[in-house]
Formats: sequence, C-alpha cells, structure tokens
Amino acid sequence: MNMYTQPVSELQDLVEKPAEHEWLELKSWVELTDNLTRANTARHLAAIANYGGGYLVFGFKKDGTRCDRGDDVRSAYSQDVLAGIIDRYLHPKFQCAVSFPEFAGVEHVVVWVPSHGASPVIAKANGPQDAKGVVQGIRSGTVYVRIPKPESVPATMPEHWDKVIQRCALARRDELLTMFSGIISGGVPKEPAPDRTRKGLEVWHTAAQRAAFVAASVAEAKFRYPLVENFMQFSYLIRHKNGESVGAKEAFPLIEKLNTAVRDTVRYGRSMFHPFTRPELSPRFNMDSAIDGGDTDFLEASTFQAGSNRGDFWRLALDGRASILRPLDEDADERAPPDIPLNSKWFDPRVHIRDIMEIVRHARAFSEEFSNVTDICFQFEWMGLKGRLATTHERYQSEAYTAQTDWRKVYDCIPLAALIGDVPAAVSKLFAPVYRMFNPRGEISADYVRHYMDSFIVPGT
Repeated sequence: MNMYTQPVSELQDLVEKPAEHEWLELKSWVELTDNLTRANTARHLAAIANYGGGYLVFGFKKDGTRCDRGDDVRSAYSQDVLAGIIDRYLHPKFQCAVSFPEFAGVEHVVVWVPSHGASPVIAKANGPQDAKGVVQGIRSGTVYVRIPKPESVPATMPEHWDKVIQRCALARRDELLTMFSGIISGGVPKEPAPDRTRKGLEVWHTAAQRAAFVAASVAEAKFRYPLVENFMQFSYLIRHKNGESVGAKEAFPLIEKLNTAVRDTVRYGRSMFHPFTRPELSPRFNMDSAIDGGDTDFLEASTFQAGSNRGDFWRLALDGRASILRPLDEDADERAPPDIPLNSKWFDPRVHIRDIMEIVRHARAFSEEFSNVTDICFQFEWMGLKGRLATTHERYQSEAYTAQTDWRKVYDCIPLAALIGDVPAAVSKLFAPVYRMFNPRGEISADYVRHYMDSFIVPGT
C-alpha cells in the first residue's frame, strides 16, 4: 500500500489539524458586528502583523475541535468586514486576504495577515468601555505583539520589541535601497563569484535533484510526462559571514516565517517550501553523503503523491541554501491556450516569471537571518523545453516561439542591494537566458516583469 494520501491544499492543511502558534490564532465563531469582538479581532490582527505576518482562523472551539456556524460565513467574515475593523482601529492600514476552505463538512474562515512595514502597526482607537469605564479589547497608542502562549499582548518588555525593530529597520533599508537603485544607474557593482561558490551550489543542486527523482519514484507519482525529462529546479546559496547558521530549534519557525514572507509578493495556493503539517508531507531533517560529506543536516520535504500530476521536492539547509524541484506547471494545466495544437507541449513565460519572483523573495527573506550578506547566488535549471511553444493564456505575445534545445541552466550571483532595490530587474536578468531559447530576438525587461506582478497574488488563496 502506498504511504501517500490524497492531495491536500495549503489552506486545507491550515484547518485540518491546526495548532496555535505565534503566527496562527484559532478562534471560535464570533459576531463581527459586536464592538468588543471587533476590538479583540483588531488586537489579534495587529499582533500577528507585528509578528511578521500569519493567520487568523475561525471555526474552532477552545479545545481545538471544529464547529459549524450554520449561516453565511462568507458575508459575516468578508474582506470588507475585516477591512472595516482595520480602518477603525489600526494604523497604518493594511490589506488582509480572506479564504473559506472546507474540511470535515465545516466551512472555515482563514484570514491571511501581512507583515508590518517600515513602522509597526499601532492601535489608533480604543475599544468599548465596560460599566466601570475601563477600555476593553484594544487601547489607542498601543503596539501589540504575539508571545508564545500564544497571546496578543501590549509590547511592554525589551524582548517584545527586538524582532519588530529589526523588521522595521529592514523595511526602511528596502525603501532606501529601492530609492537609490533608481538614482544610481546599473545598481551596485558586483565582484565575480569565487569558483568554490559555484561548485558548492552545483553539488547542492545536483544532490537535491537525484533525491527528488527517487522520492517521485517511491511515491509512484504519475506525471503527464516523465519527471526526469520535464522539470524545473531552482536553487540558491546566500553568501554571508562565515560559520553562521540558524539553530535547529528555530528550523520550523524559520520555514513558517519564510513561507509567510513570500505571500506579500506571490500567493496563488501552491507556494514553494510550504511547511505542511500532515505527517507524510511535513518537512523532516535528513542528511546526504554528497552534501558536506554527510556532516550537514537539512530540512527536506516531498509532496509527490500517487496519482497526482503535481507536487514538488525541496531541501533547505540552515546555513542559507535551498533547492526545489517540480514538474513544469504547464504539463498539469488542462486549459492550454487556444493556439496550442492538441496534445502539444507549451511554455508560459508568466508562470516562470512568477516562480522566479517567488524564489527570489524567499531567498531575500532568508538572508535576513544572517549578517554581512553580500549577495545571493542562484542556479536554475529547466529540462524538457524542446518543441514547446512559448505563449500565455492572455496572448500578450504576438506569436508563439518554439524551443530547439531541451535543456537550459542559469547561474548568477546578484547583490542583495539589487534584489531589494529592483526585484523586477533581477527577475528579468535570471529569466532572460531561458526565454531566449524560445525567442532569440526577444528580451525580457523589468517592465515586462512589472506588467505581470499584480497577477501573482490570487484573491482567496
């Protein structure tokens, strides 16, 4: 019997067997028309934003069991309702995303809360007063944070402020670098990458690739085309102060934090490096004799499942390395563009720009865990390109082009300042070599990338 279960979405994973964390608050059904309830909800939203982002999930009793509300939750917990609470109580305002996944016959409400920016989220209005005139729920002028119980509490101790201040400083740095990148043409000069960096990343990339093919075989995954002949793989290595590494105890909070961070840029329901909680999909520590002689352990996860034409395999080392391999998305999409002949392969530039944008954002978020970061080196690989037509559903390209070569590998090291200051330019630089396989006269510009960016966040995911 195959050990793999039916495919599970990221939203379903959140409501299947949830456990409260600093980044996840579980709530019973409440009336968001009640003033005290609105104030309490605003407090949780502010605290989660000041934690770096996370989720507020409705539909669970205090003992963790799920409960059905029995009425129209989509109206009672709509995005407009949440936006009204934020507008009333919090500054600066931010936009939540509301989804309604169903599990075990119960339709839950999942509210994704983004991280704060260059300043923390602060309460700008008091909650209602009780009979004695005491303010309840939320107090104006207060910054709320998450603590391990977990709870949403006022920031009153130095340890409450450490991470908030760090994220504010990083966000302010991002703003400044973005501004300077527009002033200084060409960005920050880059030193050539030492050979050992490229060789080290190649070893990491190749070892993950071999392991991915084994995982897919063991899972008896059934893809439309053989995985070993049709895949994309993205790997990166963060160059930072020698010897730095995130502690093993922080590994799972780290991948949860990174997964939350990318959602401000790319969110469509199938994110990279998602930390599923279902046991057979959850990340595990592993070692590989090909990696540092077997002396380095890393997190590894596979979502390849029997009968599924999707899934991915990824590894993340706590010293700043990561790799993910998955089949080409186009091969699992039954809705091919109308100009593609029946049963023909195709290549959607928008999809690959989106995926590069996500891996770049993931690497950038990971870089915040280290000091003296100079740049991030990327190695991307595509297999199965030959004969594919390059086009999109939107038909923005004037005509489709066909790749004459089956394989393309891209390697580049990009300064951190450039990744912060002008992400579209970095993405276009990384994607251009593979795009030229289809259109030798074509060019992927930063403006081309910007054209698609808004579509990388899909409402309800």
